[in-house]
Order: sequence, then C-alpha cells, then structure tokens
Amino acid sequence: MANKLYDAISVAEITLSRDESQNNEFLLNVNVASYRKKVSILKEYKGTGELKKILKRPEYVFHSGTGTLRRWLPSDGKDTDPTKSYIQCGKPGKKLHTNFLEFESIEKFEKSRAGILFQVFNSI
Repeated sequence: MANKLYDAISVAEITLSRDESQNNEFLLNVNVASYRKKVSILKEYKGTGELKKILKRPEYVFHSGTGTLRRWLPSDGKDTDPTKSYIQCGKPGKKLHTNFLEFESIEKFEKSRAGILFQVFNSI
C-alpha cells in the first residue's frame, strides 16, 4: 500500500489460543474484516439512518511505517481526514473472501504457510 490508500481493505487479525481441554494443543484463529474509507461511507450511506450507526465506530488511519491500521484518538486532532481514515464496514451485498492458504502448487503453499507461521510467532 505504499503511497496508495485503497478505498476498501481487508484486515486479518490472527491470534493463537490454547485449547484447555487438550495438552499442548493450540488453536489458530483468523478473523477478517473489511475497512473502508470514511469518504466512501459518507457518500454511500448519505441520508440513511445506518450512517449514524457506522460513524459511531472507531476510525483508523494507515501507518505507513508498520503497514498497519492504527486507531485514531482524539489526541491526534479534532477531526480525521475522511479521504485517509478507515472505518470497519463491509460493502453491501459483497461477502469478504481472503485466501488464507494457497493450494495451487507446493511452492505457493509453502510460501503462504511460512507467512502464517511468521505472523503467529510475531504475535506471541
């Protein structure tokens, strides 16, 4: 996302939790959500009651140094730039799909698996 802020992005939160019913068993949990630019949400939901509900959600700004979304806080300034801030909101009628593991070839599978393991060990 270097130098380009996309209108909608998919964000994955990966957590590792222990299965208390099993010895040395862990569960890998992956939650994926859509975040959209505030300006797009304002245009799409203009004049609807749904807009007020969506605007009550936390806003995020893209942090280019880490390549992550960082929650915007009131101490960051009075208002966010709607062309650069994101709110969790899916596109109506579209289901979010993100490839987690690639099975097209052994090489792609190993690469996607290594990426997952790297993310998990970084979050522990």
